[in-house]
Amino acid sequence: MIKSEPIGSAKRIMSNPLSKHNYFGWPTVARLQNGKLAAVASGFRLAHVCPFGQVVISYSEDEGETFTRPAVAFDTPLDDRDAGILPFGEKGVMLTSFNNSVNYQRSYCINYSGSSPYILGYLDTVKKEEEAVFLGATYAISRDGGFTFGEVKRAPVSSPHGPCLLSDGTVLFAGCEIQEDKDRQMDMTKITAFAFYPAEERWEKRGSVPSVDGYTFCEAHAVEAKDGTLLCFIRVQGGGG
Repeated sequence: MIKSEPIGSAKRIMSNPLSKHNYFGWPTVARLQNGKLAAVASGFRLAHVCPFGQVVISYSEDEGETFTRPAVAFDTPLDDRDAGILPFGEKGVMLTSFNNSVNYQRSYCINYSGSSPYILGYLDTVKKEEEAVFLGATYAISRDGGFTFGEVKRAPVSSPHGPCLLSDGTVLFAGCEIQEDKDRQMDMTKITAFAFYPAEERWEKRGSVPSVDGYTFCEAHAVEAKDGTLLCFIRVQGGGG
């Protein structure tokens, strides 16, 4: 039987209470190479779907008792969602995210009647060429232990909490593959694993797990057990029966 126990009391890590942009979601936490904890999330949002999402990061030097105010690690013109974080090597840190298209955000805007003019007004400023650069899954790399992050680039795969680090140093990212020929939508018919090589920022497809019987697969996360076995946890929804 798996048992979980709280370590300390619950604490508010990220908030922005004096602003309408006070929605933070889908966090991930990791221990950096210097021993600090880093928590990342999609922050400074209005709601579950809105174009104002940013990938933000907070740091703790006291084992999670207190955290710094969230700082923006990257912010594209689109709805930066689901923040993942993975330290690798001596000073490498990888952040991951994904976003929704402008058209999808417009269609979802009807759910937020009070904020619709604000959201739609912003979406009117996003150019097609800007959307083309960032639409899909994204990542950014730090080479100085998570202090600064480089250019935001597109990734071939997406999952909420990002990749995992294998015992041989391989960065393995399991999730929904981005379909370049289908408006960069996520392929939920299978979970696909990619290896990422940070030195040259190169991706290599490793394999996939297909869904069955009309179910869709998404929001996966892989880990390596002590004996070297790879485990992949998958959100499964739908079904044929």
